[in-house]
Amino acid sequence: MLLALALLLSLTAPRFLTLGNLTNLGRNAAVLALAACGQAIVVITGGLDLSSGSAVALVSVASVLAVHHWTASIALAAGYLAALAVGTLNGLLVALFDIPPFLVTLGALTGVHGLASLLVGGIPLEAPPSAQFSWLGRGALGPVPVPILLAAAGFLALDVLLRGTILGRSWYLFGASPPAARAAGVRTRRAVWAAYVAAGAFVGMAGLVLTSRVNSGQPNLFPLLPFEAIAACAIGGIPLSGGTGSPFQVLLGVLIIAAMENGLRLLNFASDVQLLFIGTLTVGAVLLQTKWSRVVAGGRHVVERISRPLRRAPLSVATRQGGR
Repeated sequence: MLLALALLLSLTAPRFLTLGNLTNLGRNAAVLALAACGQAIVVITGGLDLSSGSAVALVSVASVLAVHHWTASIALAAGYLAALAVGTLNGLLVALFDIPPFLVTLGALTGVHGLASLLVGGIPLEAPPSAQFSWLGRGALGPVPVPILLAAAGFLALDVLLRGTILGRSWYLFGASPPAARAAGVRTRRAVWAAYVAAGAFVGMAGLVLTSRVNSGQPNLFPLLPFEAIAACAIGGIPLSGGTGSPFQVLLGVLIIAAMENGLRLLNFASDVQLLFIGTLTVGAVLLQTKWSRVVAGGRHVVERISRPLRRAPLSVATRQGGR
């Protein structure tokens, strides 16, 4: 699908495959990529995180407020800790009190947004000019922009977490079957809490990159981020029911959304049209996942019905031979 989209956009928008445009596409996609990595962890456990957009706004506001009084490094650390605090609180409420993730993160979406707005009086706050503060969002190491490098590091970290740690395997097991995870000895409450903390860590980095790029604290910064992150997971093929998913699928979903948004901008489509396309793709991806799950389940049922008499056949033969 990604290759077909790239081919279509290269034919309709000749500037799409230019180096400058692809670099800009990667820089813009980095924020979504980092947030989608965190969202994927939560989705694998069978949950959803709707608070990432508000958490990014809080990172933005906290960082800019702090940079007026301390160094850029301390200010960025303060913003990052704010996102970690949101993730930690979400995890505690979901894991300890068994509140549905949708309700917890929906409450955090509104509450954290209100806090961010309250801290700056509802209006954006400019950060003082600082090369150090803007380096994460605007800097580069050689020809590669820093946001792209951070997104690549995020995917690598996600891969290590999911495939190389006991915690990652416990997320898969819990998402597939919480009773089975408990029966296997997984400390499920701690695993769920850790999933939301990890999501907060990824969202915190996304918030720092975006804040550094816009160089201001904005209480309404990227409010659609959680929905685009969920869409990236779904479009990439991660089932929202949990239990499975990979960093490659997250990357695929992010690239499809980023390419579509970039191409539609090059073709002078309004932002409303971009949202319409993303929404349609998300619904289509979920429908395909649901259909495929039913096909697989039906196939397993047929195989079980066929294999059941075969499993009994040796016993029947042995019984007849014994009777003789």
